[in-house]
Amino acid sequence: NSGTLNINSISTTGVTSVTTSGNMTVNNTVTSPSITLNSTAGDISLSGNYISAGLAVLNTGTISGSTGLSNSVPAGNFRYNNVGIGTNTTGIYANYREQPFLTITANPFTKTYDGVSYTGGNGVVKTGFVNGDTEAILNGSLAYSGSAQNAINVGTYDITPTGYSNSIGYGINFVSGALLINATPS
Repeated sequence: NSGTLNINSISTTGVTSVTTSGNMTVNNTVTSPSITLNSTAGDISLSGNYISAGLAVLNTGTISGSTGLSNSVPAGNFRYNNVGIGTNTTGIYANYREQPFLTITANPFTKTYDGVSYTGGNGVVKTGFVNGDTEAILNGSLAYSGSAQNAINVGTYDITPTGYSNSIGYGINFVSGALLINATPS
């Protein structure tokens, strides 16, 4: 189909693949042992909890334009930036062409000069998760770099978070926080 496609019902005992270059709306039950719905240039919308399959893959566009997917796709089964699922998989998955971004921001820290070098950080704030995804999608361990590491003297330094990645297609922006070392009161 080269335009908008409305699916009212699909029921099959075989493998099913439906592709459109426009938006796709599923209005009723889709039942198949294995189904792939491809909206190659648009979005997929589900108007209810309508996907029943051993393996269902919904290839869609934008996160905001693909409505109702969380009714059928469990949290943790979303992929982004065209990162697909592995082989020999069962379940219901949504693959978005869009890439969401997480922002991981280092908390600031202030201390008074004490002659002891600063190492580490003061924690981070993580924002930007979509579709019920949580910190569980992050790989690696929080670490810190930047000019704050081993800083001793009075001044302002960068605390830069690092160490996280993910395998489901999020981009990650690391944002530095500030270390402020104040002079010892006289």
